[in-house]
Amino acid sequence: MVVYLPRTLFVGQCFQTKEQVQDAINRFHIFNHCTYKVKHSNTTRLLVECVHHDFSWRCRVILRTREQHWEIMILEGPHTCVSSLISQDHNKLGSQMISQTIREIIEANPSTPIATIIAHIKLTMGYTISYKKGWLAKKHAIENIFGNCEESYKKLPGGLLEEGNVILKRLFWTFKPCNVGFAFCTSIVQVDGTFLYGKYKGTLLVAVAQDGRNNIIPIAFTVVEGETSDA
Repeated sequence: MVVYLPRTLFVGQCFQTKEQVQDAINRFHIFNHCTYKVKHSNTTRLLVECVHHDFSWRCRVILRTREQHWEIMILEGPHTCVSSLISQDHNKLGSQMISQTIREIIEANPSTPIATIIAHIKLTMGYTISYKKGWLAKKHAIENIFGNCEESYKKLPGGLLEEGNVILKRLFWTFKPCNVGFAFCTSIVQVDGTFLYGKYKGTLLVAVAQDGRNNIIPIAFTVVEGETSDA
């Protein structure tokens, strides 16, 4: 397939999937600060037009079954209407599209603050997105790069089998620097815990000790169902 310049639409333009068609139409309108509405959509045809009746812009795309690609057949306009309602944010600028834009940023630093993402979109695309949209975009980017929580949990060794799925019960780990440093600690070990507030609940317990200068050194970590006697 031919790779087109972004933000371009023209008769005869071809796409492999309907999703690529919608993405190209969205990017065109985001760049031109205008929007559209879907007049008709099914598995073989997509018709979109300007939201304002005073403007005659419309675009018709069909699936060519023999060639197995989508092609723009009708493109009337130019689309020159500008709405003041999308001067700050754009209804077609979704979190999935933003996640593609910030992929390299999140890959370099998964802990990038949402405020940084909002500022990046403002600088590169000219829109001020909401905190929620930035948070969702970061979540999508992390899942696209590192996988989602369910996939990560399935990679953990052990656990209980339930209908073919591995169910994590408890997890314990330590690090070599902690192991080596423990030899220089006083003979007092303390255990403290904190609740996990993410998608998966539970409690993180940390065993800590102190060296001769009263510096706190973590020894080991465990994720359990709660601060119970059994756990």
